[in-house]
Amino acid sequence: YNSRGQLIHASEHKKFQIWYFYDDRGRLVSWNDDRENITQFFYANPKTPDLITHVHFPKAGKTFRFLYDSRNFLIAVETSEQRFYVATDQNGSPLALFDTNGNLMKEMRRTPFGKLIKDTNPDFYLPIDFHGGLFDPNTKLIYLNKRLYDPTVGQWMTPAWEQMANELTTPTDIFIYRFRNNDPINLKQNVEYMTDLNSWLKLYGYDIPSMLGSEYTKAMVYQPSATITSPQLTPDFGVMSGLQCIVNRVHDKFSDLDFVPKPLLKLEPKTRNLLPRVAHRRAVFGEGILVSRAGGRALVSVVDGVNSVVQDVVTSVFNNSYFLPLHFSVHDQDVFYFVKDNTLKMRDDMEELRRLGGMFNVSTHETTEHGSGTYKELRLHNPDAAVVIKYGADPEQERHRILKHAHKRAVERAWEIEKQLVMAGFQGRGDWSKEEKDELIARGNVDGYEGVDIHSVHRYPQLADDPGNVAFTRDTKRKRRKS
Repeated sequence: YNSRGQLIHASEHKKFQIWYFYDDRGRLVSWNDDRENITQFFYANPKTPDLITHVHFPKAGKTFRFLYDSRNFLIAVETSEQRFYVATDQNGSPLALFDTNGNLMKEMRRTPFGKLIKDTNPDFYLPIDFHGGLFDPNTKLIYLNKRLYDPTVGQWMTPAWEQMANELTTPTDIFIYRFRNNDPINLKQNVEYMTDLNSWLKLYGYDIPSMLGSEYTKAMVYQPSATITSPQLTPDFGVMSGLQCIVNRVHDKFSDLDFVPKPLLKLEPKTRNLLPRVAHRRAVFGEGILVSRAGGRALVSVVDGVNSVVQDVVTSVFNNSYFLPLHFSVHDQDVFYFVKDNTLKMRDDMEELRRLGGMFNVSTHETTEHGSGTYKELRLHNPDAAVVIKYGADPEQERHRILKHAHKRAVERAWEIEKQLVMAGFQGRGDWSKEEKDELIARGNVDGYEGVDIHSVHRYPQLADDPGNVAFTRDTKRKRRKS
């Protein structure tokens, strides 16, 4: 790869060697192999500068011409001898080729992420492939939106860090190798907000930029811009002449069909990006330590040379213990649960954890459970996380106990939310009568009702402490006891 993240050379031993070339816009213009074969790509439509219109093979003297519809989906391929018609799916991926007589020349099937699983005519090379990208027959990669995509693993080959810096709007934007947020089927729908006259005119088929010659001709002229446009990373200052300001103002008035003058105050943006930054929290055990779950047990992986004392302690205490698949957030602390078979290991673990100094507050507890006896626990606390290690318990029974307590917290919180809603004058989730509302405000709950799971917490343990997963129903057992 070069410094711009573009693939410039690919090779496989005793099979192929290819060199790739790009223009100043970052578009792929040709690739050459070690057998002196050259493939050239042309972008002849100035309105769609990134759409391939011709592919030329100088050695064979052949040229392919591609025709597209209004959605920029391939509909036909022309050579000097004949024309082929192309059927595509909703994303522009070719599915079949037909000749002018309607005969099927080539049929293709792919996985949702674009890996080719069926090709009835592999000798017929069709450059346009998955999502309208350019297929490389040697590397099996797809050149799409000026980036390389691997359909086998369903990931981009290079990260889009520029996009993350410019358009950080959702938490999933930080996955800079992920292809379309793991949704390769549905097209990205751009929401058109009807906030001005031009947006309403587009709804009725009047596109002002397409009607004004100064607009569509200006769009055909390539104007280089900075890669990073986020005002957080680059200062929002520019230099413009007074004459240019006058020209822009006259142009804007000429293209404005509204009779109401625009306010001089700053307009409200269409959507607010209240926190366009990446927030992070300190790792539970610090840097250089990864605790993963393998077969239900904890596997500690460390990076050499980073905080060796903490690494030794965490590896000694947590490695090969039972790492329960439960994770809750209680009082702004991430809570994790571990179980160990040997009760005698508690003293050794306590000695090891003392080496951590002030990283955690370590305390010991004894819990008595109905029908199961007494168990000992080590609890580690810091401002961000809490870690609970239980000794001598059965991991599955401990999991059920934790889910039960988490559900109890969720029900208590759900009653609190219901009380606040009713006090504010809302109906709440339940169909309460006036007497039941008075009882709810006075006592915090309604006699004869209980909180039950909407979705089973055993199937969806992440919902165990979520009050939104609680519904209020009549306690039928209690009613029978009264009768």
